[in-house]
This record gives sequence, C-alpha cells and structure tokens, in this order.
Amino acid sequence: MNFNMRSKSIAVCVFFFLMPLFSLADTLIVAIYNAAPTAFMAEDGGHYGIMVEIWEEIATHTEYSFEYHPTGLEDLLMGLQDGRYDVGLGAITITPEREAIVDFSQPVNPSGTGFAMSKKYAASKFQLYYKPIIKSVGRLLIGLTLLLLTSAAIVWLAERKKHPEFQSRSRIASFYDGLWWSAVTMTTVGYGDKVPFTFLGRLVGLAWMFTSIVLVSLFTANAASILTKSTTNSTINSLADLRGLSIEAVMHSSGAEFLEREKFNYTPYVTLEEAVEAMLDENVEAVVSNVPFLQYLNTHKYVDQLIVSDNWLLKNNMGIALQPDSHYMEQVNSALLKLLSEEKWQSIVYRYLGEHYSSIR
Repeated sequence: MNFNMRSKSIAVCVFFFLMPLFSLADTLIVAIYNAAPTAFMAEDGGHYGIMVEIWEEIATHTEYSFEYHPTGLEDLLMGLQDGRYDVGLGAITITPEREAIVDFSQPVNPSGTGFAMSKKYAASKFQLYYKPIIKSVGRLLIGLTLLLLTSAAIVWLAERKKHPEFQSRSRIASFYDGLWWSAVTMTTVGYGDKVPFTFLGRLVGLAWMFTSIVLVSLFTANAASILTKSTTNSTINSLADLRGLSIEAVMHSSGAEFLEREKFNYTPYVTLEEAVEAMLDENVEAVVSNVPFLQYLNTHKYVDQLIVSDNWLLKNNMGIALQPDSHYMEQVNSALLKLLSEEKWQSIVYRYLGEHYSSIR
C-alpha cells in the first residue's frame, strides 16, 4: 500500500514537472498583421516578409509548432492581451502605448517614423528645389554685397582727401576705386592697382582682409550646405512645417500614435496603401508612417512617385509581440539574439529592403 502511494506521488510530481513542456508542444497561434515588407500574404497563399522569416527561423530553432492567423493590428494586440493569440508578427513598432498591453521581444530592426509626399503634388522641380536654393543663396549674396559696399565707403572716406604726397594712380580717389579695392581684397586676388595710403585706410584694409577670409569661408560652407539639401528638406525642415499640411496615417499605427502625441490633426486610413493612394490622388499632402515601409512602397509599388523624408520624426524599433508575461519570452529572445548575430539576418533584411537598409540601421 505504501509502495502504491509512493508511486502515485512520484507520478504526480513527474506530471507537474513535465506539464510546461507539454504546453510548449502545443500549436501556437501566430497572428499576422499584413504590411509589406514585414509580413504579407502572396498570391500563392503563403506568408512572407522580414518578420515572418525571422519567426520561422526562431520556430525551427525552438521546435515550435504553429499556425498563422491573418488579422488587423488592433485585433492582434487585443488578441494577445486576452489570450487568443500566442505571438504577433508584422509592422509592430514598440511604443509605450503597446508595451502597456502586451510584451515584446528584443528589438529586431532599428527603424523610425517619418513622412512621404507625392512628387506630383509637391510642386514642380523649380518650386521644390531650385527656388529655395536661389532664395537662400540670394540672401547670402545680399549680405556679402552690403558688407562689400560698407568697406568700400569707409576706405574711400578715409582716402578721398587729396594730399600732394598721395597723388598717384594707385590712390583710392573715388567710391568706384574703393569698391574695386574692396572686391579684389575680399576675393584675395589683390592686384595692387588700388591701395590705401592713410593710416586709417590701411587699418580698415587690414580689418577687411581678415574679415573677408571669414566671410568667404562662411559663404562657401553655407552655399554647399544649401545646394546639397534634399528636395524634401527644402520644403519641410521642422515639425512646424509639417503641421501646416493636411496629413494622414494608418489607424492605430506608430505614425498615428506619434501624431496624436504631438496633437496633430490627421485623416485615418485602414491600410498604408490606401493612405498613399489618397495622397497620390491629391486628397492630402503627406502620409506619416514607418520609414522603411514608405521606402519599400516607393521602390516596389509606387515606383519613384514619392518623396520619402530623410529626416525621421521619431526613432523606434520593431519587435515580436507576445502575451503579457508569456512563458515563451525567454526562448524567443534567446533564439532571436542568436539569429541577429548571424549573416542570415543581414541577408533577410537586404532581400526586402535592399539599399534602403543602410539608411535605417
């Protein structure tokens, strides 16, 4: 009798010890939020994308059995919270609002929230690019001209008195002479055909020489900076510039959450493709979303029809979403960190983002 009781006790202990392992062997329900290039369903019915391939590598490493369940982002998050789903994949940016209701794996892919504009709507090439350059360079030239005229006037006033010992062709006898001397001095040409003779004139000349070196250097640096600005930056340089536009974003996306935090008014859309289509139809001026997704659409679907901002409104990360306090977290993170250190991870990302990946690393 004691032997039977002892056997039953051992059996119960073994059962409770192995129960977590049996639960891990269950088929996991993996919710997928379709948004290329992170996750999407192809025409053949298969699931593809950066996050899908990452998950399948993790599942192979951990020997998880799973099945996909396509859904929307809001249902994905709510499903993880109430236990209907075990894992969530897709364009899921880690934000404070989402971290409050679900757990996330280690960050997978450095990314950022930015905006895109339609090239057709933005303006002609002159309005978008050359006009701001002309205005900026023009302001620099006006400033230099005023300083040039000022130095010319000062040196002429100092040299205009006709002293017998200064009767020379190289004397600065008129404002025109002063202007010529000021210009050749500023450009460091220094012909020497016009020179100051008075103490005050030479003092002004000495000051103008050093001032000219600084002014020309500043002009060159500022002109180069203006000329190399991207077409987007010449239109929008700050949040204040963006605030003056009609904007749209995907509902419940990181872009929408950013706009809400910054108190922007925006038009919500169900998918990013719908938002971009509306922008191309000139219903709105800009769409705020994840920068890699905008770059992907501009490369693969709306070929070169968009201007994607070089300036990120907010830097953030994507991750694999899990149930709160998920017991899969440790195994997922262990497999994920191993994958991120391998060359295979780089090949996955470059296959979908190509050259654009260099701008979001």
